[in-house]
Amino acid sequence: MGRVYKYEIKYNDSFTIRMPSKAQVLSVDTQDETPCIWALVNLDEEPEERRFYLRGTGHPAEGLEHKQFVGTFLTAGGRLVFHLWTD
Repeated sequence: MGRVYKYEIKYNDSFTIRMPSKAQVLSVDTQDETPCIWALVNLDEEPEERRFYLRGTGHPAEGLEHKQFVGTFLTAGGRLVFHLWTD
């Protein structure tokens, strides 16, 4: 059965999140200034580590050209802008 789950994002250039395999990432945004990913998951699927890549606007993004872009989110009242990719 599909459910939408929320996962908090770590402020690291690269990080993993454990989620069911085949999870479909739906969006990225902030909730109460905490960056989060929302994904459609099937809890019957085996969990796996999914790698994500985070960059701020103007920061080097070499190697991300062939990754899947997830989205952009703002923090600090819109003063900081981050962009997220996954494998």
